[in-house]
Amino acid sequence: MIRKLILSAFAIASSSAAVAEDFSKADIEKIVQEYIQNNGGVIASSVDGYLADQRRVAAAQYVNDDTPISGNPDSEILFIEFSDYRCGYCRRVQETIADLREKYGDKVKFAFKNMPILSEESRAAALAVLAANKQGKFWEYHVKLWENQPRLGEELFVELAKELKLDVEKFNADRESQELFEQAQRDFMDGQEAGVQGTPHFVIDGNALSGAQPVENFERAIEAAIAEHSKK
Repeated sequence: MIRKLILSAFAIASSSAAVAEDFSKADIEKIVQEYIQNNGGVIASSVDGYLADQRRVAAAQYVNDDTPISGNPDSEILFIEFSDYRCGYCRRVQETIADLREKYGDKVKFAFKNMPILSEESRAAALAVLAANKQGKFWEYHVKLWENQPRLGEELFVELAKELKLDVEKFNADRESQELFEQAQRDFMDGQEAGVQGTPHFVIDGNALSGAQPVENFERAIEAAIAEHSKK
């Protein structure tokens, strides 16, 4: 990116110089130095834009066909949540996330990734919600897990499956399957790659935001992403 800018500047400078002889090394260095001095803001902006695009590309790799999605599935603005169903801070932020999904559901793609770091119950809950996802009931099961967080455990997992009228036999088999074990493991590894050090953790249009933040902080990040994409 920077190389293209400098080469373009050099081409313009060389054509405007209107001299027949070849440029010396000193001449080239002077042109480059002057361009950088006079256009530092342009270069910095280009670098920032390039890095932002790379962060978006990296974040998009965390979402696949099995990732639970809500909002606008075709939106280029991706909001990823990494959470642990045993985490109290994750539970605390759920009302905020629900409000964001309602407010920006037509403009943002919301994705959920399991990050079970606290306990065996965290991992069991991750497998349970992914099993519910296999029957098209991820979000319903997701909400009920948060509502019943103090009761996380085998009894609750089956109780919720029955309440949501899932095929319980299939639900139990899926929880034990290698497929869902590998999906939960991918979520965890994606979280590590994304730099998650605690939950909840969010990646909004490629930018990280950690903790149970006030709604205003999420809105600010989303509005900035909407404004940036509107320029394209």
